[in-house]
Amino acid sequence: MRLINILEDRAEGGVLASMGIFEHPLLLHRPEVSARCLTTKFRTAPRLAGDLLVTNMPPSWARMGFFRTLGRRNPHARWVHVEHSYTRAFERRLVANRPRFRSMLTLALGRAFRIVCVSHAQRDWLVEASGLPSDRFRIIHPWTGRDELGELPLPRRPRGAPLRIGAIGRFDGAKNFDELILAFGHLASRRFELHLGGFGPRAPCLAALADRVPNVHLHGKVTDLRAFFADVDALVIPSRHESFGAVATEARLAGRPILVADVDGLVEQARQGGMVAEMGDAAQIARAIEQFAQRPLDKLAAAARASVRGFEQRVVEGWDGIFSEAA
Repeated sequence: MRLINILEDRAEGGVLASMGIFEHPLLLHRPEVSARCLTTKFRTAPRLAGDLLVTNMPPSWARMGFFRTLGRRNPHARWVHVEHSYTRAFERRLVANRPRFRSMLTLALGRAFRIVCVSHAQRDWLVEASGLPSDRFRIIHPWTGRDELGELPLPRRPRGAPLRIGAIGRFDGAKNFDELILAFGHLASRRFELHLGGFGPRAPCLAALADRVPNVHLHGKVTDLRAFFADVDALVIPSRHESFGAVATEARLAGRPILVADVDGLVEQARQGGMVAEMGDAAQIARAIEQFAQRPLDKLAAAARASVRGFEQRVVEGWDGIFSEAA
């Protein structure tokens, strides 16, 4: 079985990292995997020498020609779409014309053999939004293969030391890092520190905000994730929308308790080893962090690591099931 992953570009990020699952030893007996980069300049899909075509970019009206012709021009192949981006909170915040948006989803994905959602919350919304038969949908969480994080010792904070809270991700509006930085202006610097890693278009704005908050430390692009998690006691994800949040899984693997916003797939991540809270603005985030600090964080750290036992195997089994159905 020849599998072709189709994505817009090879820019670094969670989407590209999640494709590492296809090189897992338990899956290598099935597909010959390659990644093909296509852009929106393709008005119609090309003919591809693959048996299983996996699209990883979100559908849109601009890409409609590509999505509508992919199956037609490759009748020998099965087409699987992985939805990494769209969620209920995304639709609520950013979509002005909901009927038009939902019509686009139905038209673009109507010919897909399977639609893979990355969280239960996303799947429930997308079935509703697209109106497509529910038996076409599968839930397979992303896995980035960061096994080395499981070797980190659990955090041990010295008495009287500040709680070092990490946050990491792309510096864009969806991550809500601007309100997160402002929240630390409401928190005592002797009790709380923020260590924020990442890069993106809002980097200058976030740097300007951080300059005014002494207990916020910017780390730029994180190239050593293990070292980053070793230097923090917990992770916060205050996103305005988030389909799954792979960094939350990585934090759990590292044995770091997580504090997440009450949106989309993040809620599923914090059922063990974490806490869910409203985190729309700085005041809400500050209150959530104060409440989080009162929790038994050492027990949450152990529960976070325990919660990912068997996670990788379930992801492998999910894709193995897709391969069997396609075959």
